[in-house]
Amino acid sequence: MQLVFACIYMGLLNVIELVLNLFAVVVLGASAITIGLLNAVWTLAYIPSVYVASKLSNKGFIKELLTSSVVLITSSIIISAKASSIAYLSMGFVAHSASLATARLAIMTALLEANDSSKWGSVNKRYVQLIALIEGALLLAISSIGFKALLNKLMLLAFIASLLGVTTLATAPKTLLPIERTLARLEKTLHRILLPARAITALGYQSLYTPTGYYIFQRIWSMEAEVSLAPIALSLVSLRISNEYLFTPLPYFLLRVLNLGIDGALAIYGSAKVIASTALSAVPTDPSGRSKAVLVALLAIRAASATALLCLGPSSVMLSISITLIYLTNVFIDMAIYIAFVNATAGYRTAMYTVLSEVASLAGATTSGYIFAFTGPLGVLTAILLLTVVMAITAQRAAPTSKL
Repeated sequence: MQLVFACIYMGLLNVIELVLNLFAVVVLGASAITIGLLNAVWTLAYIPSVYVASKLSNKGFIKELLTSSVVLITSSIIISAKASSIAYLSMGFVAHSASLATARLAIMTALLEANDSSKWGSVNKRYVQLIALIEGALLLAISSIGFKALLNKLMLLAFIASLLGVTTLATAPKTLLPIERTLARLEKTLHRILLPARAITALGYQSLYTPTGYYIFQRIWSMEAEVSLAPIALSLVSLRISNEYLFTPLPYFLLRVLNLGIDGALAIYGSAKVIASTALSAVPTDPSGRSKAVLVALLAIRAASATALLCLGPSSVMLSISITLIYLTNVFIDMAIYIAFVNATAGYRTAMYTVLSEVASLAGATTSGYIFAFTGPLGVLTAILLLTVVMAITAQRAAPTSKL
């Protein structure tokens, strides 16, 4: 139940972010450029928030961070409900950003400390899957009651968000000694220190029916090689920027270019999330991390889906399928990058991962509106495809590198 309440709260925070963007387009008439700049402001607030939250979470202040998140998300909704201009609404974006940053770091740290490092991949998958399912269900619920009806009940939304936040606070995972990441780092360090001794021992090992010592020596070095962070970082940056190019102007694209109704757009978002989450349950944990070919195939599917989304007509079924495939492939690609990072850093330096993500998102959000406004959907698609090529190339280089 601890994971469930945490995912419900995170899912609601993610949905509120989309609601704020739709509010800007529908109520305040924001353009694609304005939406991009609002999301850039969101990211600018997120970066220092996540840095401070990381420092506090590493010191064990999980409850305090979740308390701050509850106060901030309540403030965000109240401010947004009274917003009569883009400048005023940007304050709601800032409060929401800080709320999401503090909650995400608190929950991520708690999950890493509460679970053995060998289970980090499976726990991360369940966490991502459940959040996507909850987001989809909430979006479908909003589309059913109507977006305009929701705008008249924003104070009720603030109360629900506060209640869920307090419940998450009360049920947050508890650890008597938060040392799991320390143990993972120590284990990784010991493996590295003991490599020469294991290799020397293997060289003296000979038997008629077993591999030679030299063969064992080679296998030890290949298995224990370190993964370079450079290709992981480049893959992460490419993924985040391309996601911003696609998803930041998407509300404007659906509502103003394809002329979809807002409730219909919410239904498309929601159904795509639910289908993607359901499909995740049938797939083994971290399949993209098993083979470079699988990862490249996922990138190809993502590129094809983005092409269909931006170039085909306003068919609700086709839009839903395209967004579903993008969500699904994004989950696998994101999980592969994140697990590669935490394995390479023994679960530490999550702030570096998050800050790098958000710096890339800032660059993408700031420029996405201009690219869409001056080049249209085709220019956005071209940028996404180029970044996909970069990810495919870096995937080939993100393999363990020998220390020999």
